[in-house]
Parts: sequence; C-alpha cells; structure tokens
Amino acid sequence: MRKFLFILALSSLSCNKEVKNTESENGVISENDLYSVINSLQNCAPKGTIYYSENGTPYDKNFIETYKLDSIFSTEDVDFFRKQMKKATDFKLNIRKTKCDRIITKHNINKMRLESKTDEIFWEKIRMQYGPLTCLSYIKLPIFSKDKNYVIFSSNYSTGPHSLGGSIEIYKKINNKWKRFHSLSGWVS
Repeated sequence: MRKFLFILALSSLSCNKEVKNTESENGVISENDLYSVINSLQNCAPKGTIYYSENGTPYDKNFIETYKLDSIFSTEDVDFFRKQMKKATDFKLNIRKTKCDRIITKHNINKMRLESKTDEIFWEKIRMQYGPLTCLSYIKLPIFSKDKNYVIFSSNYSTGPHSLGGSIEIYKKINNKWKRFHSLSGWVS
C-alpha cells in the first residue's frame, strides 16, 4: 500500500510539472501571476471605482506593430504576447481574487444603458446607485514576457459621459515589485 501511495504521489508531481510547461508554451499565465500584477497595479483607487467583471476586450490585431513591441522585446517574447492576446476575450475579472470589492457586471451595465435615452441619463443612474464620485474602469488581460519579468498593463476608465481616459504601460519586476518601465500610450478626453 505504501508503494502504491508513493508511486501515486510521484506520478502526480510529474504530471503537474508537464502541465506548467505546457501552460507556459501555450501562452497561458497562471491566475496567481495574473492577480499578483492586477492587485499590485490596480489599487482600487479612487475610492469610487467600479470594475467591469466581464470585459474580455480583445487587443487590436496590429497592437504589436502599432507600439513597436518587436523593437523592445525579443522575437520569443513577441510570439508569447501573441499567444496571450488570443485569450484576451476570455478574460473575466474575478473580484474574489482582487483587493477590490466594487464590481458591476456587463449585464447590469448593458441594462442600464438600454434603459437610458442618453449618456447623461446613464451616468445619472450610475451616480444614484453607486455614488456621485463613481468611476467605471476595466482592465485588459495583462500580457507577460516569456520570463514573466515584464508585463503590459492596459486600463481604461470613465467618470462621466464626456470624461474618458486610459493607458498602456510596460512594467518590470524589480525586487519582486512591479515598477513602471515604459509608457506605450496614455489618453484623456
């Protein structure tokens, strides 16, 4: 019986090792790595921020070329980015894994938009339900370099019908903390 348990334990360890390698090769990043970045870069500030739970926003098909990522990263990293970008539409922010406690589902956003004749009315409803300083925000799937020492982080926010903004930043892991390395894009309207 002991031999059986030992063989079972040994085989489960070797299976886990294969899965990790396969995940890395397929461009899949572990949830621990994803939420480590999300929690360190999105501090749920300002206080009135509400995150979309089911964004799944795809990356533009020319994202790598537009931001000249191939001049910043190796070919291996760029290939790894492409694999992750294909999975961006599947990304759903899991509020239980974040430090944030305010979330709104895509269903509720869409329902409020349909019930509102104008953007101004939509924002009135948002502010009545969630408070006067509410900011709606979403993040795209963070994209990691192959060695997981760099991450591309894209976030957008809106504080009203005529107030939008966002940024695309590259962060580098230094002493186990994510530090801004390079800004690819930032905008406000």
